[in-house]
Amino acid sequence: ETENGKLYISYPMIESIRDVSCAECAYKTFYIPVEQSPDYKAIANPDSDFKHYPSITREMWTRACKASINQASIMVLQRSITEYKTFIEKLTQSNIYGTQRTLFLEKNGVIVVLNALPMFLLEFYSEVFWNEVISLTTDAEATDCDL
Repeated sequence: ETENGKLYISYPMIESIRDVSCAECAYKTFYIPVEQSPDYKAIANPDSDFKHYPSITREMWTRACKASINQASIMVLQRSITEYKTFIEKLTQSNIYGTQRTLFLEKNGVIVVLNALPMFLLEFYSEVFWNEVISLTTDAEATDCDL
């Protein structure tokens, strides 16, 4: 973060949104070997809910946000979170980058899959949107999917 704003980074690239399953509110992949990152665009889920960008709905973005909360919190904190304050204080872009670099890339040669757009939406739309996201249930938890 600088006086000019924040930089949100998608790992390994913007196509990582295709790894999100709307039904499960989860990423299908936790990490990929760094050697596969140059090929990620080609191997990113071709059957994704997010393959046709104009058809992405608010509900889909909300589910992607829930998936991203879980993915980022497990990556950085090794646990899921439900508090907005923890998200703002602990899941900063700097902390995500630092954990990605030191714990995953340097130590294990992998990159955790995480898209920046849901993280941006969560911070931009604040705690009211956060509460909407946190209250979502997955298809496994609900009897009816509203997608």
